[in-house]
Amino acid sequence: MIKIKLDPQGQFNKSIKKIGKDVSDLTIPLLQIKKQWYQGNKSIFLLRGPGKYETLDPKYQVRKSSELGFVYPLLRGRDRNIEAAITNAEDKHAFSEITKKSIELGVVKSSDFPYALAIHYGLPEKNIKARPYVLLGVEQVATKEQKEKTKVYIEILKDYVLQVSNK
Repeated sequence: MIKIKLDPQGQFNKSIKKIGKDVSDLTIPLLQIKKQWYQGNKSIFLLRGPGKYETLDPKYQVRKSSELGFVYPLLRGRDRNIEAAITNAEDKHAFSEITKKSIELGVVKSSDFPYALAIHYGLPEKNIKARPYVLLGVEQVATKEQKEKTKVYIEILKDYVLQVSNK
């Protein structure tokens, strides 16, 4: 599996630990979060420009356009494997694991994704700048309201706890 840390400040994990003290099984809200994550990722593929990133090198744009018929989104690729894996939980390359108190979402590591990590983290030695795409929602193309996904996910957990614990 390709692992990319979605919660660098640990806000979401701290909330799960705190909420887990009151409720022993968070499967239901975690399933809701999983569904929202895949839906949110679909927004990335609506991009028709560089988004918040600087535009690609003109030579690369010409090559990508002639090979694939489009320049953006970068992740689409020739066979759309990454797109399918992060927008469709049922895709053969998608990875998701939910336990009573944890959730992992991502892409199964495969030779089908030779450039997945290069796009996410960048490859300075090849002059490829990072363009993170696996996020807790649609942060790179989102409106201000959509950028609050982490808070939305935490609210889903809190609402569930309130319902089942009668607090």
